[in-house]
Amino acid sequence: MNILLIHTHPEPRSFCTALRDAAVEVLTQEGHRVVVSDLYAMGFNPVAGAEDFGQRKNPDYLNVALEQRHAVETHTLATDIRAEIDKVEAADLLIFTFPLYWMSVPALLKGWIDRVFVSGLFYGGKRVYEKGGMTGKHALVAVTTGGREHMFGTEAIHGELTGGAGSGAMLRSFLQGSLGYVGFEVLEPFVAYHVPYVDDAARQAMLVDWKEALRHVDARPSLPMPRLEDFDEVFRPVTAQRITRSQRDAVTPYATKDGSEIRELMHPTVHGNRKQSLAEATVPAGTRTLLHRHGVTEELYHITQGEGRMTLSAEQFTVRAGDTILIPPGTPHCIEATGAEPLRLLCCCAPAYAHDDTELL
Repeated sequence: MNILLIHTHPEPRSFCTALRDAAVEVLTQEGHRVVVSDLYAMGFNPVAGAEDFGQRKNPDYLNVALEQRHAVETHTLATDIRAEIDKVEAADLLIFTFPLYWMSVPALLKGWIDRVFVSGLFYGGKRVYEKGGMTGKHALVAVTTGGREHMFGTEAIHGELTGGAGSGAMLRSFLQGSLGYVGFEVLEPFVAYHVPYVDDAARQAMLVDWKEALRHVDARPSLPMPRLEDFDEVFRPVTAQRITRSQRDAVTPYATKDGSEIRELMHPTVHGNRKQSLAEATVPAGTRTLLHRHGVTEELYHITQGEGRMTLSAEQFTVRAGDTILIPPGTPHCIEATGAEPLRLLCCCAPAYAHDDTELL
């Protein structure tokens, strides 16, 4: 496999540079061909401008995207841009190593994207995402942070760090807006947390994890990206084919992992909605669901029939028709039907319920 590693860190002795060197070492040992673009060491110019084009289509007004297309057609791109494009085109996998700067990528890396991911070659018109110019290639990001791991996530103080379509991740503009947009299959990023403040043993453990990830890069999962089939010819969401109404009695019930009987009244996999799911759960009298939790999903229970006992982490309390209960992500919970009739409730999940997000305890 041909690999291009784009490294963006000003300090040759940094841990981020150690990630670069470890990648070169491991991937070379695995039989891959690795080329490195060290943007600071190269003195790469990150500023897009008129000098990028040897022959202008419109010398009186600079539209960078249009001039990029013209330069691609006329083979008049600046030599430093063309050299980087050649490296990208020859690569099967791009690896990026950089530190997190102000919740984003370093300006030098952003400038590399601005100048190298040229319109007409990497993307253009409807040639984006799975039809982008880099379709068939993969990209992997390794980022270092000063923050601790618990500071990043859906409920954390800073929010999500990495994520693809539908996420609010701070690096989404890079992962989706740059890499995914031009067709790369973006692999799950590698994050080294709290790097400047941990001891050498902790940093060495991170390097071991990084090397192991590289040895199994072929099996690394990918981030979700938009699918063009979900949008019309002008990229409006396709809603006409979605089911906007369902009828409770027409929904076939099934037994979920926690043991309750479920009717999915509205779920993305069936009805085409995107952000949440709504189900009716029935717990037979005298029984209870299995203790479980969801890693990502936030749930709301609304009791519509019967009485029960709710277990929410270490707390237990009585519930009855009309009650609504919030279940935050990661919270162990179960519910018991204590009355003479089945306990029935509506369960709203955001994001939508998934078996893979359900852990029995």
